[in-house]
Amino acid sequence: MYNSLQPLLIVPDVHTCFEEAEKAIARFDIQHVLFLGDYWDLYEDGTKKAAETARWLRESVLNPDRQHLLGNHDLPYLAGINERTQCAGSNTEKVAAASRYVNRSLFTRFYVYRWLRANVIASHAGFSQHFLHPYGHHHEHLANQARQFHECAIGGLRHPWLEQGARVGNYGNQAGPLWIDWDELAASSSGENAPHQVVGHSPRPEVLTAELKATKLVNLDASVRGANSYAYPGCVGVFEDSTLSVFCTDGQRLRTISLS
Repeated sequence: MYNSLQPLLIVPDVHTCFEEAEKAIARFDIQHVLFLGDYWDLYEDGTKKAAETARWLRESVLNPDRQHLLGNHDLPYLAGINERTQCAGSNTEKVAAASRYVNRSLFTRFYVYRWLRANVIASHAGFSQHFLHPYGHHHEHLANQARQFHECAIGGLRHPWLEQGARVGNYGNQAGPLWIDWDELAASSSGENAPHQVVGHSPRPEVLTAELKATKLVNLDASVRGANSYAYPGCVGVFEDSTLSVFCTDGQRLRTISLS
C-alpha cells in the first residue's frame, strides 16, 4: 500500500515515449510517481528506440521515489521471450538491444499491482472478479497469488496472471492483470466487496470510468492529445486523499473522481 500522505502522480502507458513522460513529471513537480507499465513497443519503433527506452527505464527504476508496474509489453524485455511472455510488437532483435541496459536481475523490481489505499488498487490492466476474493480479503488473496509470478514468467511456466484470455486466442482462460481488456474488466469486476481500480492498457480516445455497484474503475490510457492517433502518455492522474484528478500532460484538468 502507498502510505505517504503526499500526492502520487500516476503515469499510464509510455510505449517508448519516455521523453513525454519525463516532461509531464517535471511539469507537475510531484515527488512520488507510479508508472502503470508498457514502457516498450510503439510498433513502428526499432532496436535503437528499444535500447534508449531500456536505458531510461533502468535509471528510472533506481529512483527511490518511483514505483514501476509491469505491462504485457514489458514481459519479453525483462523476463525473456517465451511462450508465456511473448507479445505483439516485440522481437528478438529489440529484446537483444534492450538487454544492454535491462535484464532479469531488474525484473523483480517491477510490481504487478500496488495498493494506493486499503480499497484502491492500481495495476496495468486490472483484476477481474475471477482473481479477487469473494468476501473482500483482497490483500492477502492477491499476495498469495503473487508468489512465484516472476519465476514462472522467466521459466515460461503457467501462472494465472500470465494468461492472455480469449481476446488474444487463449479461450477458456481468464485474462490476467497484464492482459485483460477494458470491456472485459468492466463486465467482470462487479463483486460486492471489489476494490476501486486504476488501470491503463486499453487505449481509448478519452478517460473512461465504470461504476459497478460500489466499485469504480478508471482507465487512464487515453489519447486526449491526439484526434486520430494515440499519443503516449495521453494524460496522467494525481491521487491524493482518495481522490483521483486526471490531467492532460500539459496540465489541463480533465476531471476529478472520488475513490473513497
